[in-house]
Formats: sequence, C-alpha cells, structure tokens
Amino acid sequence: MKKKILFVLALFFMLAGFDGESRIVEHNGVNLQERFSVDYEVPEIVEKPKVRVSESGNLITMEVRFKGNPAPSVTWYHNLREIIDNAGDRYTIRVFADDYGTITTVLEIENPGLEDDGFYKIRLKNKAGETTATIRLAFGEEV
Repeated sequence: MKKKILFVLALFFMLAGFDGESRIVEHNGVNLQERFSVDYEVPEIVEKPKVRVSESGNLITMEVRFKGNPAPSVTWYHNLREIIDNAGDRYTIRVFADDYGTITTVLEIENPGLEDDGFYKIRLKNKAGETTATIRLAFGEEV
C-alpha cells in the first residue's frame, strides 16, 4: 500500500511542476488547481515616487523604488504612450538594484517643455502580477 501512495504523490508532483506554475490536475473526474510557491512576489512600490527638477530647469527626474520577485519589467508611459529609452535623446530610463532587494527606476527628461506636461505612468510586471503608479507633471500651475 505504501508503494502505491508514494507513486501517486510522485505522479502528482510531476504533473504540478516545481517552478511555481499553476497546472490543472484531474482527480476522480474533478479538476483541481494547485500552486506551488517559489516565493514569487507581486511588484510593490515601497516608497512614494519622487520628482526632482534641476536648479537650471533643464532636467526632470522621476524616481520609483519597488520590489518584486522575479525582478519586474519596467515600462514608463506619458499620457498613455509608451516612452522609449533615449527616444530623441530626451528620455533616459535607468533601472538598478541595491543589496537589500529594492529596485529603483529613474526616468530623466532633458530640456523639458510644455509637451512634457501630463500624466506619467509606470507599470511594473512579473509572473506574480503587476502594479502601476501615476505621476502628474504640470507646468505653470499649482497642483
């Protein structure tokens, strides 16, 4: 009897996988969904986004600190349009990690003008899920 039980458990683990993926397994005609965790973490913003303007006004920096496992992909948007790194040599996107598992992304806008006014959205996405944040950049008005 013990051999049969061990065989069934081994077969169950082979079907379910060990990499954190969800798989549907049928048991007695009923579908069961099991998830085996590999410590996936939904991306989470760990600090309020920061916006800085250089003294000369020719550089705006937006910074977002976050965590997630596996490391999330980072996509920046301006008024719902994706920002491409170094597009027209005005936008620079950097992503770097510290030794404590926190990741920082920075969006730099060189020589900002009225066309840069609007909403900036950051999307952080990995296997576990996604998180977004929005930053409003307004010229010539108080927000």
